[in-house]
Amino acid sequence: MTKKDYIKIAKILREEREEAFKQTSDQKHITHVTVIDNLTLELCKLFEEDNKRFDAERFKSAVNVYLN
Repeated sequence: MTKKDYIKIAKILREEREEAFKQTSDQKHITHVTVIDNLTLELCKLFEEDNKRFDAERFKSAVNVYLN
């Protein structure tokens, strides 16, 4: 994968996460945010295996996920 791919994936996750936050009155949307956060963390693991120079913190920041 290339840097452009990582950027595109982060953008999709960020947009979906932001949309879910707009509708947080519903438990379904809160769960949606949690799923996106977990998916982001798992993708970071996969990307790090694929590319040792992958910066997981930068990717999580691009998605607005601040979990470890």
